[in-house]
Amino acid sequence: MEYLHVRGVAHRDIKPENLLLDENDRLKITDFGMATLFRHQGKERELDRQCGTKPYMAPEVLLRPYSAEPADIWSCGVVLVALLAGELPWDEPTFSCPEYTSWKDKDCRLFTTTPWTKIDNLALSLLRKVLNTVPRHRATISQVKNHQWFTKNFQKNSGFVQNVCTESMTPRKRVCSELERANTAFSLEDIAHRLAYSQPETPTPSVINTAVCGDNMDLRVVSFSQPAQPENLLLSQLTQGTQASQTPLQRLVKRMTRILVRTTLEDTLTHLEALFNKMHYTYRYHTAHVMTVTTLDRRGAQLVLKASVLDMGQNILVDFRLSKGCGLDFKRHFLRIKEGLSHIIVKGPVTWNMAMATNMLPA
Repeated sequence: MEYLHVRGVAHRDIKPENLLLDENDRLKITDFGMATLFRHQGKERELDRQCGTKPYMAPEVLLRPYSAEPADIWSCGVVLVALLAGELPWDEPTFSCPEYTSWKDKDCRLFTTTPWTKIDNLALSLLRKVLNTVPRHRATISQVKNHQWFTKNFQKNSGFVQNVCTESMTPRKRVCSELERANTAFSLEDIAHRLAYSQPETPTPSVINTAVCGDNMDLRVVSFSQPAQPENLLLSQLTQGTQASQTPLQRLVKRMTRILVRTTLEDTLTHLEALFNKMHYTYRYHTAHVMTVTTLDRRGAQLVLKASVLDMGQNILVDFRLSKGCGLDFKRHFLRIKEGLSHIIVKGPVTWNMAMATNMLPA
């Protein structure tokens, strides 16, 4: 992000689906379909186009005009919440969203709920600065890089922080003491492992009020964003692809959205149909052994996934991939599907044949 801003470029759609890891696990930003030049030859301009995905958008983007750098930094803060807690802090940064309003109003009761109870104090202190609702008071990239959380040498396998808000650490003691000293208003599983590009469809009025996170139409084809309605870029939908630099085995292990079952191929399809009906999913057969499944995410936006059934000889492999929608909600639905099939699931090693088979799956 610093590299972009130094060159006068604003991304305007930072979110987990637009991040990927290279073969050395270095974070990369992708999908510049909504990027714009905000500084040229030393002259900086304010932006007035509403761009991005609502849960990650800075509040000033909805109000317009806005400064480019603070808006991108806000989006990075929301991504940090998602990475640390596995869920988003709010649906949209508006007064109609109670979670956002509580954050803006410094309501300490908010910190008795997730995602905040999953985040430790040091990370929270950074988030308070990055998610400051006043753009001119928001932390700059330089300030973020100097923050103790950023400079801390984390252990590689330290794991997630669990239940950091204990009885002896009340929300008021943990949060409000620092907030009361502040002289400004204060206002991120599968996420970083896929290449994401946007290709929005024309949004309908009912969709404009929802937060559609992505559109994965082909895991092998790369396409940059071409907004259907340039005047309204609130919603971005993305195409996701696996990392070309990784081996099929590495990609399969990292995705972890596949299961092995002991049933026959035909029985597996029957079990899937029964489960999808029970979960009120809509499904159709894309090919004989590939199902396109449609449901809604928790915000009411469309979520589409593909379930591919492959005969691996001794067992059957069922591979799930996101086609359209939010990656976080896709993972939640996958876990529900996995639980629903738990009675036929078998544990097995990830083999090279399995990796090659899933790597050759059609999108």
